[in-house]
Amino acid sequence: MSAGWLNVGVAPPAFTLSLTKTPGARRRTINLAWEGADGRRVDVYRDGALLDAKRNDGAYSQRRPAGTWAYQICEQGSNSTCSAELSITAP
Repeated sequence: MSAGWLNVGVAPPAFTLSLTKTPGARRRTINLAWEGADGRRVDVYRDGALLDAKRNDGAYSQRRPAGTWAYQICEQGSNSTCSAELSITAP
């Protein structure tokens, strides 16, 4: 009989998030796409700070200067029902 393993306190992300960038002359467009969120609205976080609360339509875009940012999407008002935090660099 084999033993099963249980990771206590480590939950998989509630839904998936992907990031892409579109180059521009002075600002780049950062595109977020997600799926699996159940609520009507989501919170968009950048570098750990709430950036926007929006309709859960699976997409968000933002123009940014060159740099590196970390993004995360959470069900509105939730700190636990979230995507994994992903980073993107736009040179």
